[in-house]
Amino acid sequence: AVDPVKIQRIQDIGSPADVGKRIVGLEQRKEGVTLVELLESRQANGPPNDTIYYCFDYVVESTRGEKRYLAKAGVKDQRLYVLTVEVKRPEY
Repeated sequence: AVDPVKIQRIQDIGSPADVGKRIVGLEQRKEGVTLVELLESRQANGPPNDTIYYCFDYVVESTRGEKRYLAKAGVKDQRLYVLTVEVKRPEY
């Protein structure tokens, strides 16, 4: 997803831990969610021009099953770029 924002850098909205807490809060408010666990939140550098990205790894359990998410977010030219990967927990 790409969305216009007023901030210049991802750091303008807080640290990786701050943003991770916001993600947990948003997920917990969704219908049917019983547990959200943030496994990791960290900062990473990457192209273009050493843009700073925040990376998140978290698990959501709900009435629809358990899913694991990996997300990467960064701001470039006042646009928020977010890439999210969702994987269902395999049945054993």
